[in-house]
Amino acid sequence: MPADVDQRAVATELLRSITSKHASASVRALAPLMHVPSVASDAIPVLLEWLAVQSGMYLDVITTLIASGELLTPFLVDRLSAAASAGDDELVRNLLDLAARARADSMIRAVEASLPIVAHENAHVRESAVDGIAQIGLPDARLAVPKLLAMEQFDSAEHVRVACREALDHLSVSR
Repeated sequence: MPADVDQRAVATELLRSITSKHASASVRALAPLMHVPSVASDAIPVLLEWLAVQSGMYLDVITTLIASGELLTPFLVDRLSAAASAGDDELVRNLLDLAARARADSMIRAVEASLPIVAHENAHVRESAVDGIAQIGLPDARLAVPKLLAMEQFDSAEHVRVACREALDHLSVSR
């Protein structure tokens, strides 16, 4: 992009067009601009909201968010906590999917943020967190293993105990 082009202004126009029929192309066009902190700080919250809906743009949104690198991590962790507080198990699942595909810092921070979520009152939120931790994998998921082991035995919901068993198997944890 030429030096005289205001990257933030371009990104603002692309963000506005995400609600149009050309949304997917706009999301993809944002990717090369996501390393610019001012662009990332404007775009990341908007794009994270797209993970809350079932959309054909899912992979484009994930790819564009990953392009922001380390700038993504604090937004991801904050949104993960908010999604859990709201009891939105699908968004928790999608955000942890993003973390599993992102850079190492996002992965370990997402696992850390997931530790209180695996104790959430909503069993579906707990299950989403367990599945996401398994998807992130080792070595980052190692700090969750003690909780997963306890939940495999004692969680009140059978489907959460099964998710823990599958997660521990995926992480190759012997018991």
